[in-house]
Amino acid sequence: MHSSEKRKTYFCTSCNQAVRTQIELDAHTRRHANQEAVFTCSLCLENKAENRRFRGSRLDLRKHLEKQHKSIIPNCNICKKRFKTLVRYLDDQFRHVGVSPYVRSMK
Repeated sequence: MHSSEKRKTYFCTSCNQAVRTQIELDAHTRRHANQEAVFTCSLCLENKAENRRFRGSRLDLRKHLEKQHKSIIPNCNICKKRFKTLVRYLDDQFRHVGVSPYVRSMK
C-alpha cells in the first residue's frame, strides 16, 4: 500500500471512493448530484410556440442552445460585451450574478 493511500480518510457514501479531505469529499459528492440533474431549457419553456421542451444533461443543453436558439444573443448590460454564441453570453451572466442560467431539477 502506498503511503498516500493510508492517509485517505473520507469515503463517498455513493461509490465508496476514498479522498483525503472533507473539501474533496464535498466536491466529489456534488459531481454525483450533477450526474442526476436534469437541465431544462428556459427559453423553450418561455416560448409558447415551441412545442418541444428540452430536458437532458448540461452538455446536451449547451448543444441545444447553440443549435435551437443561436439567433438569440443579447449583449451584456453589465460589461457591454457582445457574444458570438448564446452559451457564452449565459456563462458571462453567471459570472456577473452568480446564478446559473441553466434550469436544473433532480430526476
